[in-house]
Amino acid sequence: MKPDINALLYRRKHTISGGFHTASAYRMVSQRRFEAQSAEFGDHTNLDFCRFHEPASFQEARFGLWNAFVGSEFYASASFENASFGHEGSFAAAAFNSVVSFRGCVFEGSAPFCGVRFCESPDFSGTQFKGETDFSRATFANGAIFKDAWFPEAVYVHKLPKKIIAAIKEANHSKWPPIG
Repeated sequence: MKPDINALLYRRKHTISGGFHTASAYRMVSQRRFEAQSAEFGDHTNLDFCRFHEPASFQEARFGLWNAFVGSEFYASASFENASFGHEGSFAAAAFNSVVSFRGCVFEGSAPFCGVRFCESPDFSGTQFKGETDFSRATFANGAIFKDAWFPEAVYVHKLPKKIIAAIKEANHSKWPPIG
């Protein structure tokens, strides 16, 4: 059974167990802790322009083919640890105003992070970017952690600080050089 996202707005804390199905689109403002741990999202889940004012957890969530957090804002901590994304997991133009962790994630396809604003150091330790990855024009206020991240395909780094490009090169265990 598909959870009703509107019903979640009235719960003490936003908790999702179960999953969202194909072609789910939500624009919401979460004033409370949002938890979607181990949730399963459909093939076309759109969480564009959402606002998360309290901590948000998508730990071990499984996202289907096309998923988007385009333009979403996370005002408190966010965790996507050990989450998996299908053909595309887009965070383009999102804003992370606090700590965010993508540790251990698997992006099966492309991972657009172009124009993302990271106010704290994002943690991509052990993340597998199996398709093209785009960090072009992203801003990293306090650096980033890419320890043991895996980039077998092209990584776009246009307009990134040299420190971030160096961290990506160091983590990149493939023969693909970052593309500026």
